Amino acid sequence: MGFGLMNPRIPFTPSPGAFYWGGWGGSITVVDPDTRTSIAYAMNKMGDSTLGDQRSARIIAATYAALQTMTGVTRTRRI
Repeated sequence: MGFGLMNPRIPFTPSPGAFYWGGWGGSITVVDPDTRTSIAYAMNKMGDSTLGDQRSARIIAATYAALQTMTGVTRTRRI
């Protein structure tokens, strides 16, 4: 068990210190210590037709858009 680290090939978040892991069907967990945020998504119906589903990516994007609106933060950095 473990987590993946953010990298340019998989840009789930604008925060380089965030880490993630996903599962079959589109479930995902993102933990971002820089913004003190965690995001988790698990679908209620799973099947082979959910492969490549963008719901989790849209939830992550909406979360970071809301954070930006609330805090004005566009980019985070590690200290």
